[in-house]
Parts: sequence; C-alpha cells; structure tokens
Amino acid sequence: MDSSISNALKTVQENINEVLNKNQKTTRCTLVGVSKTKPVQLLQEAYDSGLRHFGENYVDEISEKAPQLPQDIKWHFIGHLQSNKIKQVLVPNLYIIETIDSIKLAEKVQKICQNQNRNLKVLIQIKISDEESKYGIEPENAYTLIEFIIKNCPNLEFSGLMTIGKQGDVQAFQKLYNLRIDISNKFLLKEDNLELSMGMSADYQIAIQNGSTEVRIGSTIFGQRDYSKQ
Repeated sequence: MDSSISNALKTVQENINEVLNKNQKTTRCTLVGVSKTKPVQLLQEAYDSGLRHFGENYVDEISEKAPQLPQDIKWHFIGHLQSNKIKQVLVPNLYIIETIDSIKLAEKVQKICQNQNRNLKVLIQIKISDEESKYGIEPENAYTLIEFIIKNCPNLEFSGLMTIGKQGDVQAFQKLYNLRIDISNKFLLKEDNLELSMGMSADYQIAIQNGSTEVRIGSTIFGQRDYSKQ
C-alpha cells in the first residue's frame, strides 16, 4: 500500500478533529476524498485506509470506477451535471448529487429516480463567488428551487448547500452559513440536519471554523491531478 495516502488521510482527519474540538459553529464534518483523474488502485488504497466517502467531478469517471470498487463506498457527485448524463451518474451506490442548481435539473433527476424507484440526497449548489466560471444558483433564487424540490420531488431529499468559492474566502463561507440559517427557518427544517459542503485542500480548516459539515479534499490525499486523459 502507498503509505503516503494512509498518512495523508490520518493527518487530514486529525486536523479536522482538532478544529471541531475548538469549534462552536459545527460539531461534525465528513471528509470526502475527491478522486477525479485518479486510478482505481489509489481509490482502493484510500478505502483500505478507512475512507468511505469519495467525490467525483466527471460522470464518465464515476460510472467507470464505481463498479470496480467496494459497494459500501458512498459516492458524491460534485461536478456540473448535464441533463443527458443523469442516468449514467446514477450508479447503484451514488450517495448524493451536490450540484443541483436549477428547477429543470431537479425535475429531470426526480423523473429518472422515480422511474428507477430510488431515493437520492441532493445539495443545492450556491454561487457565492463572483467568478464567472463557477456554476450554481444565486442565493436569492435558492428558495424557489428548494421549495420546488420539497413540494414536487418526492424521490429527492433536500439535504443542504454546497459552494465552490475562491480559496480561503471567509466571507463566502459566512454567507453560506447564514443562508442555511435563513433556509432552515423559512422551511421549518432543523438547521443541523442541513449539510454545508464547503472547503477544499487549501482551506478546509478555515471552512470548518465557519461551519462546514463536509470538506472535499483531493490533492492533499491523492497528490496532484492528471488531466492528460480528460
């Protein structure tokens, strides 16, 4: 086994626990290993070291890797999802789609989940950053989307919010944290039951300090990514 992966996972988890012990905004945080562009062998090594939540950005990768790996892995889809790829992304052990950002997409995912007689957790991707390249729905429009999912998508479980912001953008983290408070009040949902997926390799500790309940860590665990095959 490549002990560097095992050691990296141990270090990251220790860092997460250390921040949680000093934190007043959250008492829990799930580590999601972002494994895009990485070969199945490295994912298996991470699994053997105790990692169970894996995140993929590309539909082709998750559909190829999932059948080759243990079925108790909880797959998180964290990339932009095109409507024509929904069926392909719905591998049997897909745990959650974190990038729902429109009523149209939610409607299509709901229809396919209904046809497959399966339920699925979803997060709403919020566009907090001003970077034009980022996907997501504007915060003020999130309420309409969430209401649609709750009322019209019985196979989808609205489970919280996700954002991809600028590295270490504390203001963005705070905005998402406050948005969760507003949403939980408006829809009479328990705030602590709603996930806040924010923070990556370079800023996950800052994100947890600001209330993140899920961090998406790639290069710190698996090393730099290889995009040559993309």
